[in-house]
Amino acid sequence: MKFNKKLAVLAISLNMALAFNANADTNLISNGDFSSGLAGWDQIVFPGSNISVLNNFGINNVVFSGPGPFNAEISQTLSVAPGGTYNISFNYDVVSGSGGSFTASIDGQTLLNITAGNASGFGSFNQNVTLDNSSKVYLEFGGQGPANSVILNAIPGGISVSAVPEAEEWAMMLLGLPLMGWVARRRQLAA
Repeated sequence: MKFNKKLAVLAISLNMALAFNANADTNLISNGDFSSGLAGWDQIVFPGSNISVLNNFGINNVVFSGPGPFNAEISQTLSVAPGGTYNISFNYDVVSGSGGSFTASIDGQTLLNITAGNASGFGSFNQNVTLDNSSKVYLEFGGQGPANSVILNAIPGGISVSAVPEAEEWAMMLLGLPLMGWVARRRQLAA
């Protein structure tokens, strides 16, 4: 009987901890690995520009390109907690010598702006960003340049936007678990 109570308290505690972590790890991006092409992504393609999804060595890549000057972008609307902090991660590749640039932004806040003349080759972005008090934000990726291409890589896991646990949530959990243990211990002594 006593063992069953301990097991029940342990199961409840573990369930709360897993639910807490699952909420923080949920990716808000739909089709972030581009396995379904550009489904779920809004596109703006200016004349002479192109957006395509290419699979190289099992990795899907979004290519912004054009034979002459090109300018194109993809975006997705995300539902977020107003004022929340989110981890945003993705990979990119700016083709050397193209003069092209790659831009990433969320709700008008520039995350990254790379020009091939300044830097080229593969790069990764992983940063926590605190958003304003809006419940809907726009995540945008764009490429532009005189010719050639700019690439957004969807390395396994693809583009990811997930909530960062707030300090208050950690405090409640850290105080709640010992409190549950104390209650279980008290009940055990009373029995």
